Amino acid sequence: MLIAYCQMRNAFRAFRLDRIQNLVVTDKKFNPHKITLEEYFEECRKNCLSTPDTPLT
Repeated sequence: MLIAYCQMRNAFRAFRLDRIQNLVVTDKKFNPHKITLEEYFEECRKNCLSTPDTPLT
């Protein structure tokens, strides 16, 4: 798993390394975010709890 900021979704995301099909190395630089792993997991918990229930049928 790779936890990184997704520019497409404008949020931190968890990426499965075995699912990455294409990788392009660039010379772009970034400023590291100050989020901790604990803060990331807390955000995940908040997002999961606020998601409305969806029927499985």
